[in-house]
Amino acid sequence: MDSSSDPQTPQISTGIKGKVMKIIIRSRYTFLCLFISILSLPALKAENLKTSEADWFPWRVPYSSSVVDLSHLVEAPAGKHGFLKTKERNFVFSDGTPIKFWGTNVVGIACMPEKKNAVILAKTMRKRGFNLVRFHFYEAKWTGDKGATTLIDYTKGDSQHWREDKLDLMFYFINELKKNGVYTMIDANSGREYLKGDGLPTRLPPRARGHAIFVERCIELQEDMISRLFSRKNPYTGLAMKNDPAIAILNLNNENDCLYGGVPWNLEPYTQQMKKRYKKWAEARGEKTVPSNLNKVSFWPNRRSKHCTKFLMNIQQTYQERMAHFCRETVGINALLCGTNWNMGFFTPLTHQSMDFSDCHLYETHPAKKKKIRGLYPIPNKLALGEHELEFHSKNLFKVVDKPFFSSEWDHRMPVEYRAEYPCFLAYQAAFGNWAGLVHFSAMTTNRVLDFAEGNSNSWYDPAIYGLFPHAILLYQRDALPAQKTVVMKVDPKKIDVMQQTFPAQIKSSEVHNFLVSTEEQPQ
Repeated sequence: MDSSSDPQTPQISTGIKGKVMKIIIRSRYTFLCLFISILSLPALKAENLKTSEADWFPWRVPYSSSVVDLSHLVEAPAGKHGFLKTKERNFVFSDGTPIKFWGTNVVGIACMPEKKNAVILAKTMRKRGFNLVRFHFYEAKWTGDKGATTLIDYTKGDSQHWREDKLDLMFYFINELKKNGVYTMIDANSGREYLKGDGLPTRLPPRARGHAIFVERCIELQEDMISRLFSRKNPYTGLAMKNDPAIAILNLNNENDCLYGGVPWNLEPYTQQMKKRYKKWAEARGEKTVPSNLNKVSFWPNRRSKHCTKFLMNIQQTYQERMAHFCRETVGINALLCGTNWNMGFFTPLTHQSMDFSDCHLYETHPAKKKKIRGLYPIPNKLALGEHELEFHSKNLFKVVDKPFFSSEWDHRMPVEYRAEYPCFLAYQAAFGNWAGLVHFSAMTTNRVLDFAEGNSNSWYDPAIYGLFPHAILLYQRDALPAQKTVVMKVDPKKIDVMQQTFPAQIKSSEVHNFLVSTEEQPQ
């Protein structure tokens, strides 16, 4: 899940700013749905939208509910056209068949539903129009009952032992999805905890943010898990995941890099080891500004030198090149690879040369990590379309000229009152800008069979989000035309701050043209 910088105090607009874009839509049915959705957007004062709770009524959504059957859009079984490939900025299968992914996340214990529920879920996923499911945090200790429901058995004192019953449920779910035409995306390192029993001098924080990129033992443990998981034969498909064309994508490291501020650079002995590596790297390059006293070297974003930033970018790029070679050449994985999906600066696409595509998370609203209210972080009640700059504007910086662009997490989440404004809006923007896929966060984080929305990451039962997905899917995959003109912004990495997230050109240009970024002298 995204953990980006704290949202500012929301300002509710009294109207929608900016120009209204002309939308060319081929289907009169989709146009009607979109028209109704637009009419529902809050263009009035916020206080006029309030209603007494006395007028409310319970909205129950059965676990297997799909009012609109979109299964005709999802060709089954998954993998029938071969392995997923890239062609210019698009996803295609090995037989040339194009694909645009509309997916959802299952999180933690939800990656391992009971078998009878896996059958129901997979069929309902297809009916709802999903053609990809991302397995996220399936190895996180915080999920379920203190890790008792996660794939890794942390009671052994390390992160290298698996619960075979949980792996069996996960494999069964993957096969049910495959039979229904739904592809799988796997996170290799999303919520894993690295313990002293793993051969580390000290325990690392959950997810090992940053350290998973540069601590050698952490990298070895990642390689071991990827090799074991992708080489293991799924008894229900009869194939190892590395040889299964229904396994479309492997994400190497979720929201994890060594440049952003989430890295605890006060954790030893790891920081001192990195400082020694930095000195050796700088000396080999002939850098003359390296302090003789390494205690003066800082890797914190607001304190480090430009040379330190270049060093960390080199570390990031070297890690991804190593992992790509390991996955392809050593293990023989056929799925497409993506590195960190972190969205904290232009350094991400600059270090992604060895990855197959760009992946970036996109949240219009997210819990504000400042002060808990009744044990929870508050979520700003933001009217997104009343703002000048949206998340999709800034994330256009990750749309590079030579790779497909994909978002494995996006949301405008519960309990935001205005969240129904977003699915059709983002679906149109994704079609207009030729995105290769959108994966919502999330369907569910629980295996409890409910008929109501619970928490802000269980949207399976939320009519304000998933109730609009049929319209959004038709817009994205069929009815909204791509931009007629593409504009490319040339960026010189030597002249910009690689941590920069937004340039003025990407705000307005992306609303009227397909906007791309290039570091080439003469982009094609």
